[in-house]
Amino acid sequence: MRAISFLFAVLISGCASVPSSYNPDDLQYQDLAHVKQYKPSWGEAQHRATIAAVYDDSKTMVIDSSFWAGEHASVSLVPGTYFFLFKCDNGSTYSFPRAKVELEESTEYTMFCERIIEEDAFLGIDQIRGVMARVVKSSEFSPEIIKHKYFKKD
Repeated sequence: MRAISFLFAVLISGCASVPSSYNPDDLQYQDLAHVKQYKPSWGEAQHRATIAAVYDDSKTMVIDSSFWAGEHASVSLVPGTYFFLFKCDNGSTYSFPRAKVELEESTEYTMFCERIIEEDAFLGIDQIRGVMARVVKSSEFSPEIIKHKYFKKD
């Protein structure tokens, strides 16, 4: 019984996603740039963005995900230019879009996913053909700015 309890505790703690940080300059927490996840309301048909990896402008990986910890729902970074590898997931489909982002000091950002949808793709039904991720300043974010891209194949 102890072995089962221990295994259960290890599995549960391994699934927790702790916010990750990249701070080689040892800046104060409030001086870092903070990127957090937009969480769609339950039942909304949207993809949720998480961070799989972050690379600095010299292409060095500064934040990674793991099998046990999963992707990150939020990260804190020193200001600068970064290349993000996101995971956009809705429980049924997922994608790994990338984005180049310039982060400013002491600024909060929100990450979210937008779908690329082909209209009338099969028997008049719209189909998701891709997903892209965006990062905007949290002060400029509202759920209304999430615009899915529609196109009709000729």
